[in-house]
Amino acid sequence: MSKILLIASGAHIASYAFKIQEVYQAKDSFLIVSAFMENAVQYVKEHMSDDIDVIIARGNTAKILRAAKLPCPIVEIPISNQDIYLAVEKAVALADSKTSKLAYIGEEKGLESANFFLSKLGYRLTLYPCSTSQDIRTAVKLAKAANVKTIIGGIFSHSIASAENIGSVILDSSYESVLQAYQEALAVQEAAELRKKANMESHIILENISDGIVAVDKDGIIRYCNKSATEMLQCQPDPAGLRISDLLPDEENSMLRFTLDKGKRYTQHPAKLQDLNLMFTFTPVITGSQRNGAIISLKPQSSVVPAFESPQIAVKIEFQDVLGDAQVFRFALQAGKASASDSLPVLLVGEYGTGKGLLAKAIHSSYAERSPFVVRSARTIKVDDFLLCQGGSLFLTNVEGLDMRMQEHIAQICSDHCLYMENGEILQVNFKLICSTETNLKEMSLKGQFSKNLYYMLASHIIALPPLRDRGEDIELLFSHFLGEFGLSFSGNLVPYAWPGNIQEMKTLARRLAQKNGGHGTITQEMVEKELGEDAYFSVFTSGAKIIPSVPQTGKTYLIGETFYTKEELLSLKAYYNGKTTVMARQLNCSRSTLWRYLKEIEEEK
Repeated sequence: MSKILLIASGAHIASYAFKIQEVYQAKDSFLIVSAFMENAVQYVKEHMSDDIDVIIARGNTAKILRAAKLPCPIVEIPISNQDIYLAVEKAVALADSKTSKLAYIGEEKGLESANFFLSKLGYRLTLYPCSTSQDIRTAVKLAKAANVKTIIGGIFSHSIASAENIGSVILDSSYESVLQAYQEALAVQEAAELRKKANMESHIILENISDGIVAVDKDGIIRYCNKSATEMLQCQPDPAGLRISDLLPDEENSMLRFTLDKGKRYTQHPAKLQDLNLMFTFTPVITGSQRNGAIISLKPQSSVVPAFESPQIAVKIEFQDVLGDAQVFRFALQAGKASASDSLPVLLVGEYGTGKGLLAKAIHSSYAERSPFVVRSARTIKVDDFLLCQGGSLFLTNVEGLDMRMQEHIAQICSDHCLYMENGEILQVNFKLICSTETNLKEMSLKGQFSKNLYYMLASHIIALPPLRDRGEDIELLFSHFLGEFGLSFSGNLVPYAWPGNIQEMKTLARRLAQKNGGHGTITQEMVEKELGEDAYFSVFTSGAKIIPSVPQTGKTYLIGETFYTKEELLSLKAYYNGKTTVMARQLNCSRSTLWRYLKEIEEEK
C-alpha cells in the first residue's frame, strides 16, 4: 500500500495529523512520526520503506529533508499569516513593555510577515534567519546577549530558549495548514502512482521489444539495459553499474564519447559485435543545457536496410595472412609493411578487386592493431569520421570521388593534424590516412581535377597492386584457396582468362561453383571452362560455349567508367558478347558511342 509520512515537529501538528487520519480513515496509509531538524532526516534514512510516496514536514525540517535528496517528494506545511499573527499576539502578552526586545528565529520566508505584524503593534523585532539546529543554538545565544525578552520560533527554538531562560512562543501551524499539506500530498501521491504505472508499462514494453536499449550516464556507466541489449552485447544479465566501454568495439566507443561530450547523434551505424552484425544509434540525453548521458539502441542489420560498407574490421588481417607468391605482388606487400612504420598517408592504386581493402587492413593491423579502423567512401565521408578514428586508421575508398572542397580539407588535416570545427573549436587529431583509387591521380591533379595538395600528401607512400592477370603462379593458388573456403578442391589447370574483375571476380566464381555443386566435392577444369564460357548471367545472348582468349600485357589502355581496359580485354569482351556493343556498353556502364569509338580505333590499328 502506498503511504504518506508526516514529520510532526510539535504536539499541535501531531494532534491535527491524528485528527486528519481519523477523518480520512487513513490509519494505515497516513503515518505520523514526532521528530524535527536533523533527527527527522536520520529517522527517515533508517526507517523509510519503499511504499512511502510523500513526506510532509514544516519549516527548517522540510528544508533539511529536501537537502538530504531523499527518493520521494517533500510537501511543506505552510505557515500562514494567521499562524504568525497568533504567535505575535502571544509574544506581545509575554513582553513586559513595548520597549522589550523581541526576536524571530526561523526560515527567512516567515520573517517579513512577522516583522510586519510586530511593527504595526509598535514592537522592536530582531530577525535571526536559520537553516540548521546549530544555527538556532547560535541565534538563541546571540538573542540572549542582545537582551531579547521573547523569542518566536519553532519547537526546537522553543526548547533551546527555555534552556537559556528566555521567554519563547512556538510558531505553530493551524489545523487548516496541516490539512492543506495533507491534501497536497494526496495529489502528489496520485501523480506518483500514475508515474509508477506508466514506468511499469514502459518497463514491460522495453523488456519485450526486439531492439536493444541501453541507458548510460555522462561517465559512460550503464544505468539500464533491457533483455535484448543484454543478449546482443553478450554480457551478464544485469550489467547496470558496468562501464559500457568494456562491451563496445573501439569505434563505437569513440562515437559514444563524442555523443556524451559534444551531444552528437549517430543513427543506423553498422558494426560487428562478436558474431553479430548490428546497427547502432547513439542519442544524447540533454536536460536544459546539460548533457546527462546517452541512449544506445541496437538492432540486427537484417531488420534494417542493408549497410553498403562496414566501418569495422571483421577479422584481423596481418601481412602473413595475405596469400600470394608472385614477385610483383610481394613488392606491394613489402611496400605496405614499410608504410605501416610511420603515420604518413598511404595511397593504394589498382584496378577493381585487386585487394586494396585487404592490404589496407593489414597496414592498419601493423600500425595500430587495437585502435579504430574506420572505412568510408568518398560518398559517405563526414567531418565526424576524423574524430572516430583517433589513434587508428581511416581507410577512404575511391578517393578521386571527393569534391574539391573536401580534398583541400583533408589535405589541411593531414598537414596540421588539427580539425577546425565550425564553432571555432580546434581539435587535435591523430590517425593514419589510407586511400585507394582506380584512376591516375597524378594526371587528374595536373589537369586540375584533383587537389595537388592532397595528391602530394598521399604520395608519401604510393603502392601499386597488380591485376590478377599479372600474378601468374598466384592464380591457381588463390582459386584453390577460395574453393577450399567452401569445402571444395580443384583438379586440373585453369583456362587462360583475363579476370577483368580480378580477385573479387574469382571469389564470386568460386561461390557460384560451390552453389551449383552442393558445396562439396572436386571442381574440374571442365566445370570452370563451362562456367566461364556459359556464364549464367549472359547465356541468353549465345548458344555456343566460348573460352575467353588469354590477354598479353599491353601498353595502351582505355578508360571506361572508373576502370582502364586494355585493347585485348575489349576485344575479348566483344567476342564474349557476340559483337553486340549495345549489351556490352550496358554491362560496362558506358555510352554506346564511346565504346564504338574505342573499338573502331582498335580495328584501325590492326
